Amino acid sequence: MTGLPFPDTAERFVLMEELLQLAAHMWDGDHRPFDGPRHRLEQPISNPQPIARPRLLIGGMGEQRTLPLVARYGDACNLFDIPDGGATLQHKLEVLARACDAIGRDPHDIEVTLSSRLGSDESSEAFTDRCGQLAKRGIQHIVLVTSGPWSQGELDVIFEAWNRSACSTDRNPGYPSGYRRGGAWCAGSAPRSQTLRSNCGSREGRVDQALAGEQGGRRGERVV
Repeated sequence: MTGLPFPDTAERFVLMEELLQLAAHMWDGDHRPFDGPRHRLEQPISNPQPIARPRLLIGGMGEQRTLPLVARYGDACNLFDIPDGGATLQHKLEVLARACDAIGRDPHDIEVTLSSRLGSDESSEAFTDRCGQLAKRGIQHIVLVTSGPWSQGELDVIFEAWNRSACSTDRNPGYPSGYRRGGAWCAGSAPRSQTLRSNCGSREGRVDQALAGEQGGRRGERVV
């Protein structure tokens, strides 16, 4: 047999949870033996330790395994934008909240991100409004995905919506710097040759942003 092993779904979940447990064990600086369901380590060592404890994002919406894993180990989750008027999204958020309640965790500690697509005829105004409605549902970070290269028309919609947001930058008008005002995303204006990654910390009232080069933006993902 050649290539990477690809066990069945149940086994992959076992391995995934074991990895999450091991990561927490090592990031805590715990050198005691780790005895997992598939692996045993006599003295797990993470050296040098990360400057700050890494944040874990777990993607998926499975109610039996994935969302309970988010509740136990995740700092963030990634859900999918199902075009049903928000019914599925609301249901999944309720499932996540119940999973958190079951272990005594505040669901608001988990950042909620959503993978979505720009509608074929969606205007900048409609996109801005949609982001605002998603923010009211608890979405803090929107990931725009595309099946191919971004068209100029799509980029125009995104950047026009961006410029319509309630953010401003005084020191450098060419790059984003701002804060959230009631929307799922918020940013200033930036060169069109850049992609925007904006994490709108709705509870902290601030935006953590970084810019990536044009090459990265053509690989099918734009985060707003």
